[in-house]
Amino acid sequence: MPSWLAGTLAWVEPFAALPPWLRRRGAVALGLGVAALALLAGLLAGGDGLVPGAAHAVLAATLLLAAASLALLVTALLRQQHLYRELAGRLREAGGMDLLTGVAGRSRFAEAVEREYGRFRRYEQPVAAICLQVDFFNRLADAYGEDMADRLLVRLAALVRQELRDSDLVGRLGECEFAALLPGVDSDGASTPATRICEGAARLCLPSDLGDLRFTVSVGVTHFQHRDRDGQALLRRAKVALGAAVFAGRNRVALSDGVLLFPQREKTRQD
Repeated sequence: MPSWLAGTLAWVEPFAALPPWLRRRGAVALGLGVAALALLAGLLAGGDGLVPGAAHAVLAATLLLAAASLALLVTALLRQQHLYRELAGRLREAGGMDLLTGVAGRSRFAEAVEREYGRFRRYEQPVAAICLQVDFFNRLADAYGEDMADRLLVRLAALVRQELRDSDLVGRLGECEFAALLPGVDSDGASTPATRICEGAARLCLPSDLGDLRFTVSVGVTHFQHRDRDGQALLRRAKVALGAAVFAGRNRVALSDGVLLFPQREKTRQD
């Protein structure tokens, strides 16, 4: 095979592997770009023979085609990135487990919540839930990069599991949101490990080329109540408590009955 043909195939094969919709948009963008270059070349070659109005029209058409080509490429890349993130999210929950952190995925955790709700209704044994999220996670990811953000989530998941019992279930509900089910305890009993998690996260330090990454978490705590009609009521109330912790200034624990805990301040007073 001639070298020029092998080189051409090396460029064509990656393009052929793209999704059909992306190939179509890429081809249209390439055509618009070529047309813009042709118009620009014609303007430069015969610019002296064109009247001012025609030259301006050709230049405007060139810029319009170039802008349209760039817009098509940008929108195609953004859509491809969105599809990739959706696929990565589905893969993370393959088999009911979050592949990045090793904790339960959203679907598996939701099933466990409903099972615990059934046991609560039958035996009236308390079940608590902890819901937490990384404070200013998007800012940290933008500043330190996606790889460091993933390392942060892995370390946080390990910390949460470390501070809980083997019988407790930890799950990842969102990009930077985790939850835990604690059978046999109420909100007061769950507030102790929740406080340890909040304090432990503030002590974590992840070295990087851009400097040490430090972060905090906000935590909401609640437990099943007799008025709950399904298991999801537990998670909804835990998220409301989490929102209260965020609203109160972050880096703290909030109980669903309105109690706010300030683990870092308490630790400072004890010292």
